[in-house]
Amino acid sequence: MFNLSNHNSTEIFTNSLDVQQGFITAWLDFLTFQPRGAQMFLENGKNEIISSVEQVFSEYLKEVKVSHVKPDKRDPEFVFYNANKAKLSAYSVKPALFDLFVLAGIAIYLLAFFFALQNFSWLLNLYRGLLVGFKKGKQS
Repeated sequence: MFNLSNHNSTEIFTNSLDVQQGFITAWLDFLTFQPRGAQMFLENGKNEIISSVEQVFSEYLKEVKVSHVKPDKRDPEFVFYNANKAKLSAYSVKPALFDLFVLAGIAIYLLAFFFALQNFSWLLNLYRGLLVGFKKGKQS
């Protein structure tokens, strides 16, 4: 399409269009040493990263505009948490020993129900024997 079969593909961007390795290294160093938490971008709409990127973009582009986006309060797709308004909630919780007692009680209940189902015929005969013995005692 561009008839570049004779040229080395790395020589397309040369002179003023060449990628400057020092420029990229400086930006990577700058971006890696800056905190980029979502709450940091909300502070009065100005942040060092945003202002720096805006300044560099305005040097190379005609029109640069920063848009501030706020999530919909009814159904937000993303939530920003502000570090300045941190809320700590502390609750009094029951000890783990209580959970172990509840677990043991549920396990005993389930085992009793399981053995009652497994030995239902024996329990039915025991009930009938007690019922017959109770009726005999009443008739006497």
